[in-house]
Amino acid sequence: MKKVDLHIHTIPSISDREFFFSLNSLKDYLEKLELDCIAITNHNLFEKSQFQYISDQLPIKVFPGIEIDLEAGHILLISENEDLDDFDLKCKKITELIKSKSDYITYEQFVDIFPLLSKYLLIPHYDKKPNIKPETLLKLGDNIFCGEVTSIRKFKACLTENDKLTPVIFSDCRFVENMPSFPTHQTFIDAADDSLTAIKGCLFDKNKVYLSKEEGNEFFQATDDGIILSTGLNVIIGERSTGKTYTLEKILNGFENVKYIEQFSLLQNDEEKFKELVTTRHSLVSENYLKEFKDVIYSINDVDVKTNNQNVEKYLDSLKKFASESDKLDSFSKCKLYNETKFDLDKLDTLDALIKATKILLDNTEYKNIIHKHIPDSNLKKLFLELIETYQEKHIKNLEKGFINDLSERIKDDLKIRSSSTSIEDIDFHKIQIDKIKVD
Repeated sequence: MKKVDLHIHTIPSISDREFFFSLNSLKDYLEKLELDCIAITNHNLFEKSQFQYISDQLPIKVFPGIEIDLEAGHILLISENEDLDDFDLKCKKITELIKSKSDYITYEQFVDIFPLLSKYLLIPHYDKKPNIKPETLLKLGDNIFCGEVTSIRKFKACLTENDKLTPVIFSDCRFVENMPSFPTHQTFIDAADDSLTAIKGCLFDKNKVYLSKEEGNEFFQATDDGIILSTGLNVIIGERSTGKTYTLEKILNGFENVKYIEQFSLLQNDEEKFKELVTTRHSLVSENYLKEFKDVIYSINDVDVKTNNQNVEKYLDSLKKFASESDKLDSFSKCKLYNETKFDLDKLDTLDALIKATKILLDNTEYKNIIHKHIPDSNLKKLFLELIETYQEKHIKNLEKGFINDLSERIKDDLKIRSSSTSIEDIDFHKIQIDKIKVD
């Protein structure tokens, strides 16, 4: 079993941010993560002298390689550590063709520079941006049998899907001085030796690539200090101050595209908003729980028993006084409108609800067969029209009654101003009795 990282950068290019390579950091990385071989794959360039220096300084196998912008995607091309002069000349042609970040070479240019593709190990960005397009993969044909992915999840997905390439996962790292931690993206390959031929042979077979040495693809190394995690669900358990947060932050720093919700962050970022949210939810729960009593409570809240009793007393007093002064009525108080009561207006809430309910039955398409089974469509339409007509009639009557009530009130007010007789107080006995029943 060989642990490999075939995607390492040592020289900044036009596609990179500026960095200063540290051989010491690379040595520490190899020792700490226990790697068996690596490949140097800089963007669109190969520096022969630097490669030879690095290769001489390291105790493991180092492959020469290059990461090429091919038809708007990236592909790793890795060679055996032989005939470096020829490889160097070919890579220089790539460097000459790609002068800016937006430049790339075509497939035709690619095979013109590297005519014998089977001689190399080709690893396209597969489930990793910028990925090689499917049409380019078709052109490359049987020379492509593995692809680089960005995450453990994508690695496992490629293993389980038959139409996917054999996945590999590498660090894609720039090694600089004083690195706080090292990446843990490497691939275990079931190869007998560290030759490129042996590695290529294993990458044809999905059953020969793994995330961990002993546990295969069920576990992977999450941090450079040896923490192993499951590729399924992981739970970290520990008392306060035992290093749970430190461990999570270390895992976070070792991976890209990770969503990390820090402990208490939902509360600490906006405590007032959290309190408001809790209060609102509590109010909604209370509202729904007490919904059955809400209308009753509001209705009872409007009942004023004391005022109702006072109104009855005022009415009785005014009635007795008016009766005792009947022989002293003047011409204004003798008018029929002087003590006329108002017309009661019809309440249309129930009728309005019936019209809306009937319209729902008419408009419904999902359960139309069941509705028509019990109520024919023609009857529903007749019911709908009759309810509307009844509503219109009652609404017009209410408008007429309202107009008469307003007119009679103005006349009564004028008569009372001119009369010296006592007028009978207005009172709504029906409302008072309903209020009494509500209270009871």
